[in-house]
Amino acid sequence: MPARRKGKEVTPRPQPGARVVHLLRAAGLLWPASALAASLIAGALIALYLAEEGGHHVAQAGALVVALALSLAALLVAGRRFHARLLSPLVRLETSVARVCQGEPGASLATENVGVLGFTWASPWRIYLSGQVVYRSERYTDRDNTAEGLLRADTTGTVLGFWESADKRIILGAGAGNLGSKARKEVYVVDARLRF
Repeated sequence: MPARRKGKEVTPRPQPGARVVHLLRAAGLLWPASALAASLIAGALIALYLAEEGGHHVAQAGALVVALALSLAALLVAGRRFHARLLSPLVRLETSVARVCQGEPGASLATENVGVLGFTWASPWRIYLSGQVVYRSERYTDRDNTAEGLLRADTTGTVLGFWESADKRIILGAGAGNLGSKARKEVYVVDARLRF
């Protein structure tokens, strides 16, 4: 039976683990990943058995055990990263979309595309220059995604430079931020530091 919230029917939310399995199944990755993990484990067990049996192929069996163990470790690391960097954000996005579509109070869909390009240059005379360009897609600043909270897509730049004395006690620098921004005011900074 669907849950009720203030007179509205709300479908129960599946657990995040179930959504991850659903996404893997929908992408056609569940069975291949499971078969790969099972074959690596089986290969490692067979190689371990051969290494313990003895005989004239002990060194090769030991190398096979190590190679399969490393392959299994790499598969686990790749799986963790795949889960953390792709599946978890997809589950959060799916949950946000469902909450917005159901009209839950305070639900927001805060997706954002960001691109960053930067550089840093250091000279032998202890002069450092760095710059950064950031692109952000259209996004909302309020939780109700109202027209007043909409920020248009924007590209901003930041430039920083400083000089440091040989004994690192004196630092002189200057910078500018939000350069070229349509949404934010440009910021300029001058910095002088003396370390004791």
